This record gives sequence, C-alpha cells and structure tokens, in this order.
Amino acid sequence: MLNNVSLKSKITFTNILLMTIMLITTMTITLKFNMNTIEKKLEANLLNISKIIAKNPMVIDDLNNKEISKDVEKYLDDIIVSGNDIDVIVIADNNGKRYYHPNEDEVGKKFVGGDEKKVLGGEESYISEAEGSLGKQKRAFFVIKNKSGEQLGFIMISTLMENINKLKIEMFKIYIVLAAFIFSVGIVVSLYLSKNIKISLLGHEPYKFTKMYMQRKEVVDSLEEGIIAVDENGKIIIFNKAAINMLDIRKTKNIEGKFINDIFSKSKLVNIIQSGESRNNQEIIIKDIIIISNGIPIIENNKVIGAVTIFRNKTEVTRLAEELTGVNQIIDSLRSNTHEFMNKLHVILGLIQIGKMEDAKSYIMNIREEQSEIVSLIIKKIKDPTIAALIIGKISRAKEMGIKLNLNPNSYFNMNDNLISRNSLVTIIGNLIENSIDSINEKDNDFKNISLLIYNDENSLLITIDDTGNGISSANLKRIYDKEFSTKGKNRGVGMYIIKNILDNYGGEIVIESEEGIGTCTEIRISKVL
Repeated sequence: MLNNVSLKSKITFTNILLMTIMLITTMTITLKFNMNTIEKKLEANLLNISKIIAKNPMVIDDLNNKEISKDVEKYLDDIIVSGNDIDVIVIADNNGKRYYHPNEDEVGKKFVGGDEKKVLGGEESYISEAEGSLGKQKRAFFVIKNKSGEQLGFIMISTLMENINKLKIEMFKIYIVLAAFIFSVGIVVSLYLSKNIKISLLGHEPYKFTKMYMQRKEVVDSLEEGIIAVDENGKIIIFNKAAINMLDIRKTKNIEGKFINDIFSKSKLVNIIQSGESRNNQEIIIKDIIIISNGIPIIENNKVIGAVTIFRNKTEVTRLAEELTGVNQIIDSLRSNTHEFMNKLHVILGLIQIGKMEDAKSYIMNIREEQSEIVSLIIKKIKDPTIAALIIGKISRAKEMGIKLNLNPNSYFNMNDNLISRNSLVTIIGNLIENSIDSINEKDNDFKNISLLIYNDENSLLITIDDTGNGISSANLKRIYDKEFSTKGKNRGVGMYIIKNILDNYGGEIVIESEEGIGTCTEIRISKVL
C-alpha cells in the first residue's frame, strides 16, 4: 500500500515532519537564548548608566546639599527621554528620601520597593526586581559617594517590566513570522524537489519506474537480435538472451556489471567508446556462424557515456533471402531488413537513454539535460519565436554571469498585435532583464535570481520581473523615467524612459516596488481598449 503513495506526498510529508521538529526545537532554544541575552544587555546598560550618573560631580554635590539643581534635573530628564531602556531614575539619600523622581509628586517621599536595603547597607551595585510607584520594574542600584568616600545615598535606574514584556512579545512575533516563512519555504522546496526528482524519472513514480525497467528487460530479451550495451568504463549494462545464445556464453552467470572484454574478447565496444565513432556491418565468425555487428556510441551532453552493439545472424539472414524470388526482391528485402534493424537500434538507444542500467539499479537516472528543459519550457509557454529566442538568449547571458533567470511556469504568450508590436515587446522585456542583471551585478550576493512572468490573452498582457538585486532608493524611483537619469554611467539612462514612452503609446501601466539591498519587482499591464 505504501508503495502506491506518490513520491511528492512522501517527500512533502517527511520534510514537513522534520521541519516541524527542527523549527520547534531551534526556535525554542534560540528564542530563550535571545530573550536572556536581551535581558542581560538591558541589566548591563542600566548598571553602566547608573554608574555614570552616580560618578557625576554635579549629582554628588546636589545630593550632598540635599537639593537637586535645575541643571541636574534637566540632565536626568534628558537621559529618560533619550534612553529607550530607561523609564525611571530615582536619586535618594541614606534615609531613602527621594530628591529626584520623573514624577515630581514623588519627590520628598520615601523610596518604595524594599530592594534598596542592600545599597543602604553598603553594597555598591546590583540588579533587582521590585514593585515601585509606577509598577513592577527591573532596577539597577548604584551607591553615590562624595570625594571622601562617604556614602551620601544611591541612584536607582529602572525599566518597567511591562515594557520588557512588550519587547519579548515583539521578539516572539518575529520568531513566529520567521518560522512561518521558513516553514513555507520548506514546503515550496519540498514540492520543487519532488517535482524535479519526478522529472528525473520522466514523470513516473519510483515503483512505476521499477515496473518500466522490468518491462524494458522483457522487451529487450524478446528481440531476435543480440544486444549488448556498456557504460563509459566498458562494464556491461545490457546483455540480452539473444546475445547470450548467439555468442554461446550460456554458462556465464551474472553478466551485468562485468567488463565486456572479459566476457566477449572480440567486442569492439571499448574501441567505440574511445573513438566515439560508429562501427557498422562488422562481421564476426563464432563457431562457423557469421554474425553481423553494428555498434554506435551513446552520447549525452556531447560526451560518450557508453556504447551499444546489435548482432544478427548473417547466415540466417542469407537463408531467408534465398527463399525470396528475384534479385530486386532480395535487395528490397535486405534494405527493409537493414531499415528495420536500424529502427530497432534506435529503439534500444531510446530505452538505454531512459537510464544507464547499472546506475538505474542504485540511483534510477540522472537529471535530464538542463538546457533542453529550459528550451522545452520556453517553447511550450512562449508561442512567438522572436520572444522565445530573446528569452533563451537572455537566460544564456545571465548564466554566464552566474545569475539564474527563470521563466515562471505560469507564463503563456501568443503574439497579439492588437495589444503591442513585437519590436516594442522585445524592447520592454530586453531592457527589464538587463536592468535586473545590472542590479544583481552591483550587489555582492550569492543568491542571484531573476524571475520572469509573461502572460496574455485576447484583451490583456501582463509582464512581471522580480530580481534579488541591489534595489532602487525611493529618491531614484521618483526620477527613474527621466530621460537623462542613470545610475549606470554615461549614455545608460534611457531604458526606463523608452519603456515608459512605449507604455504610454499603448495605454499601458508600470508599477515598480523596490527595497534597497533586497531587490525589485516590476509589473507591466497592457489592456485592449474596448
């Protein structure tokens, strides 16, 4: 039953489970660590500021005189206003009488909280939590002494616990958003991974591919021709029953995976791999039987990855030919036979290209050629050859610069001259892609992506392009359509000006959203005037 579960479902479920466990564990640990770190930094900050104020000569003199001056009041008020972490400052004498408090009504009253006892008892500085006149607080105490070292009183600086809790809640919200984002990305990656694995399996589930492999083996073994295929190292990946019988090696067991010359010393497959050239209509004599051999290299991405040869009993072919009447019939028969022979060879090549058989047992099949997939997608989605050629060319150009340019799978375009001319569209798409390439090249970033979406129907055209480039400042966005404006140097500032003019002529709209250091999203819409 489990075998029939789709590969996509298996990968997605496994990844979601792992991500959930990892996210909960990681987020819990890091959140707790960061909250503790913030609290420690806050405590250190409170102690540092309390020390600075306690050592201030004006503060010492005023406390010694039992009266806080206007200058010191302003100094302390400014600290509260400018300090994000400071809500309360209290200066009190050795009896706990307040001489400064942000709430003037509290000045002259007794210090509240009970946690001042340690500083009055001689402890120089410490952190505590207590309930004050303004609520529960995290407090830093520091003793105030005169030049002779006599204790005059103390300073208490605090942050309301309410504000600390708000900060923790905000951090928790950020972590939740981050976790949701990572979770979403994980799901997308899982779907993408499962999709690509399935593509590598030519759209089949693994259990179906296994079934196909067994069916292929049955097909190959049922052929009258002997077939031998080897990989680039000369190791056997196919050796069908007809070849075993024809070469009289029935006693040899477990042939696949062995070196071809150890099994069949007259084989030319290794020579074909080394030379990369076909060898057709070669005659081999085995126990007085003449065998016709045709061998060709298997080529993938302009590299020889193996070779295949097909054998046919020439004696049997000759016997069949002699049964025919007339020279022309014999010639036609042989021609047909050769044609059929070659067709079968191509069928076998196709079966082999489904996957290298030795690797198929352990890995199934490598990913198909990337460029072929790209071109196939573009041709499928972009019906106009000029626009398709432009996109293919830009993909190649971007690739040379280490940039990945993707055509959104949701794209679909069929040229509609009633919306916009082909030349104008080439100008728009070409300039937008070049702008994205330039923006990415300005940024030192390993994540270099451009995503292009083109979609149209009878009445509208939509083009969007997203990049991970350097972004555009708000100041530059206001001037981006000016004819002479450019951030790229002399004579480089007309691209967006031209695009805007084209869109104005066709009644189109352009919207640009950009964030510096993050990237840019450009959207263009053109609608048919009804």
